[in-house]
Amino acid sequence: MGRRSIVLFHKLPAIWESDARAIKKNSISFSKDSYFSEVPESSDAEFLDKLKDDIFYMLTESLSKYLEIDDIHVIIGHNKDEVRNWDVISRDVKLKYKDKFTFWSVSSIDKFPEISNVEVLILRGNYPHLHNDVIDSYAPKTSIFYPATSLFFPNYENKIEKIISNLSSGKLSDFNDFSKFYDNITNQSYFSRLNPPELYNQNSKTLEIKKFNRDFANYLKSVIPIIKKIKSKESVGKYSIVLFDELSNLPDLKIIYPNSTLLPFKKASSPLFYYELNVRRDIDIIFTGSTIQKTKNFDLSYHIVDELLSKNKNLRVVFVGSDEKEKLEKRWKNFDVEIYGRISKEELSKLFNRSRIHLVTSGRDCFPRTIPESIVCGCFNICLDILSDGNSFISNNPLLGKSIDTSSSFPLIKSSYNVSLVLNKTVVDLIFEELSISRDHFSIATLGKSLLSIDEMIQFDMIWQDIDLQINENY
Repeated sequence: MGRRSIVLFHKLPAIWESDARAIKKNSISFSKDSYFSEVPESSDAEFLDKLKDDIFYMLTESLSKYLEIDDIHVIIGHNKDEVRNWDVISRDVKLKYKDKFTFWSVSSIDKFPEISNVEVLILRGNYPHLHNDVIDSYAPKTSIFYPATSLFFPNYENKIEKIISNLSSGKLSDFNDFSKFYDNITNQSYFSRLNPPELYNQNSKTLEIKKFNRDFANYLKSVIPIIKKIKSKESVGKYSIVLFDELSNLPDLKIIYPNSTLLPFKKASSPLFYYELNVRRDIDIIFTGSTIQKTKNFDLSYHIVDELLSKNKNLRVVFVGSDEKEKLEKRWKNFDVEIYGRISKEELSKLFNRSRIHLVTSGRDCFPRTIPESIVCGCFNICLDILSDGNSFISNNPLLGKSIDTSSSFPLIKSSYNVSLVLNKTVVDLIFEELSISRDHFSIATLGKSLLSIDEMIQFDMIWQDIDLQINENY
């Protein structure tokens, strides 16, 4: 039979999903080994060194050892027009990394490498049509999929139901905040077939307001089934196994992936992140994430920092990943706020070790990797309850972080099915309270390292059972 392989499709350009969707037949074509250059350039070694410390490579390596698979292949696609926040090798190459893995860089879906005897495929990103073509082409015994982005409209239904209750009891708070929510939801194309009542003004009579509350509550009740239908649409992806971060999402995931085995995934941090002794925690709040990723809710984080600085002008704040350095430096020119663009993992680890609190404002986000990375460096994590994946982990481990209750605020639908909110004083005060609490950062790091171990990211025995089942079905 020959040597067996495990293949990690680490990153693929989003445009390839559009290509695969448009082409009725399989979009994948193979290129012979001779097509790929095997001549390394000086920067390639550093790139591969970083790749070996990536958690998805480490997951692949652990699986290969557990399943006694001979060869590891890692494939990254590149496209010159793609806007990205990760590194690539922008030429088509085949590179051997020591005795660990073979790396392939490919520029097109018709130039994929030929790899024989693929036992396991590991796939990332929401590209189901492209992934189906990859699965059909490589014919693995099992495929493992990690979505990378989470369910649509995270926690939105719960917030709508709370607003319906408040409308019925006449307990709506700030009119200006409510009007922002009203404008946001009534202008969404998803609900264009519904007819919302016209918003009253602040001079309206009591009877007019009561009628609006009743009619708008009925409008919101009609929104909920539309949201549920969009959220639970079955995926076309033909995955054997789907990994998930958040247990509360399991009922929806069973509908989306009815033919897949669903396995919990405990995202660990890269070994490049670790706790440093005797480092002064001189940063009060650190926020991380690329402005390319709109689901990080950068604008919301800026607003939160504005409000926190108005309560304590001496706070020290750091933003990492922003491409708006000049604009933000002007915004906070009179405060101690530092703005960084993209930095290395080593630099980020050092900043985490100097930080007391890591602030997470994400909405639709698959357990942001900066949560485990910051925790093992000793950061206390504050997230908002609009976070789709990771809230239960934070809520169940109060030593490591706090999930802020935002039920007093109104939700906002953003692009890519994301959710943000209309920030209010109650939410700001809850975050500000956490800043006054002294914490044992060494204990945070120790517990985090124990709970988020690389060796326990996935249930290896379940994957072995799935492969064994596939083999038996073929006989």
